[in-house]
Amino acid sequence: AELQLVEAPDRRREIHSDRARVLERDLHSPARAIAAWQAAREIAPADRDVLSALDRLYDLTGRVRERVEVIEARIETSDRGERIPLHREAAMLWAAKLASCERAVPHLLHAVELSRSQDGAQSPEAAGPEALELLLTGDTYRWANRAKVWQEGWRNLHHKTAAIEVEPLVEGQKKRT
Repeated sequence: AELQLVEAPDRRREIHSDRARVLERDLHSPARAIAAWQAAREIAPADRDVLSALDRLYDLTGRVRERVEVIEARIETSDRGERIPLHREAAMLWAAKLASCERAVPHLLHAVELSRSQDGAQSPEAAGPEALELLLTGDTYRWANRAKVWQEGWRNLHHKTAAIEVEPLVEGQKKRT
């Protein structure tokens, strides 16, 4: 009730954040800490510290859907270089934990596009196959600093007869017909 008397939104967010830290660190109550961070987020939806804390706690408590939603919000507030691992993490959660390849693919493509522009690469034709590689293996040769292998191998994908066909199959789901 006393918190409602504080008029300044920044101060209310700060109080919720402090309360969340105490609940997590000192009282070892991640569920209550999440509630406090969520209250802080209602006041400041794009606050990077709030989003990072929620990401960490959702990961700790196994709340995958909430975590991927927070990761997507973090992408919007992050610097260009920080977006690549966030897109990769969102893609992996969508694909592996939430069985939604259609939601994973845009994140993969964004990660590849950002990585290419950051590396100075100029080949958008390879983005799809590289995103698929990331989805299937969790990594790419280029991202693992194996540039020579990538430079020699990716060109094959530009051949006019090259094609890749994938039909994702999620464990426990019926095969498509």
